[in-house]
Amino acid sequence: MEVLKFLILLLFAATVDWSEAGLPSLRQGSSLKVEEESDFLVSPNGTFSSVEARLLETGNLVLINQEKRVIWQSFDSPTDTLLPSQRLVKNTTLVSVRSQGTYLSGFYNFKFDDNNVLYLVYNGPLLSSVYWPKTSSVYWPKTDGTVFDSGRTPYNSSRLAISDKAGQFISSDNLMFNASDYGIGPKRRLTMDYDGILRLYSLDESTGVWVLKSLEIQE
Repeated sequence: MEVLKFLILLLFAATVDWSEAGLPSLRQGSSLKVEEESDFLVSPNGTFSSVEARLLETGNLVLINQEKRVIWQSFDSPTDTLLPSQRLVKNTTLVSVRSQGTYLSGFYNFKFDDNNVLYLVYNGPLLSSVYWPKTSSVYWPKTDGTVFDSGRTPYNSSRLAISDKAGQFISSDNLMFNASDYGIGPKRRLTMDYDGILRLYSLDESTGVWVLKSLEIQE
């Protein structure tokens, strides 16, 4: 019997910003139907129940049950991209893709560590290593890159980071940076790229091309 496999993607200005890696899983024997008006019909045991899927203007895909409650949202399960108003918290991680043009999970992570500080981590099959903040880097070339030298602090417990539409990123560990074209206007995305570099992009509406913007670190 032929087995069909589907990959669910969300596109933001013709660029994939989320893939099905974060979707809730179904047990073996479950069924999934998609009907009119964006309804998902989920059957874990042979009895179908209606779950409505809504794609919000923020780019957040939400699943709503019959009681009109949000039971799942893509903003809680990011892949490699953070959109404006999407939060990065304790148990969420940006994970790069393996290589350009694929959707396999890669080895580079952007996340809060156990000491409440945002780190860039290489998490490969044989070893795992923090590569920022650590020694001199492209982010803090004039310092040794330590948490305190960059004005950040582990003395917080909220583990919350968020970017806004203007291009500002703020974290509870005092990490803050602005896009070089800071201001309301262009669409933006913060992406953990396949090569391990965290990049902020702005959309050029005239060409439809995502343009890399430098990060202006606030110290």
